[in-house]
Amino acid sequence: MIHNNRLYVTGSLQIVAYDLTGLANLPPTVVISTVNNEVKYVSPAKIKMTATVSNQDATINKVQFYADSIPLKTDKKVPYNFSWNNVPPGKYTLTAKATNSKGISGSSAPLIVEVTEEVGAAVASHSHFKGTLTAEAPTELVSITVSPNPARGILVIQSNIERNRPSSISIISFSGAVVQTLRSKTTQEIIYVDLSNLTTGVYTVKIDSGNKTYYSKFIKL
Repeated sequence: MIHNNRLYVTGSLQIVAYDLTGLANLPPTVVISTVNNEVKYVSPAKIKMTATVSNQDATINKVQFYADSIPLKTDKKVPYNFSWNNVPPGKYTLTAKATNSKGISGSSAPLIVEVTEEVGAAVASHSHFKGTLTAEAPTELVSITVSPNPARGILVIQSNIERNRPSSISIISFSGAVVQTLRSKTTQEIIYVDLSNLTTGVYTVKIDSGNKTYYSKFIKL
């Protein structure tokens, strides 16, 4: 017999009570993985991730995917997966968190992936959030700065990319969606981008100029 989370077993001589409290309200068990367990990619990368979830005493309400603790997607249906597109160069810590029908959550162990520049492209070195990028190619030293960072209304992009060269500038959300695209016949030294329609979050500036691609990150307040 079970009463107040205790299992009572009766015998000929005694009644033994087993405490079942510790078996109730267990958090979900979560494992995050990528296709073929890949951890190294080339930009612009497409990282497909899956969360495998189990829970003994409850159903799963939702699974949330994160990169560097920043939410990417919430999935409420099996299979729990997400394709993160247009991922710029850098190292990222991927995790998944599942919440069950009792409101109890459990998180996966972190999975670290690395995205590197395409072979033959400029090699970039920059902080995730400082917004300054320096790219060194065999014949040029390129500097790209985004300011202010964090930004609210107008973002100023300054660069010394060779002018009179067709270019394309994309603003990419952290989840990988292209939210703005600017095209020009020449690469200007200073470019102004209106951020008023963007929600708060982390974004990437992607500049395609000639056969080279450059990245820099900023935060929209």
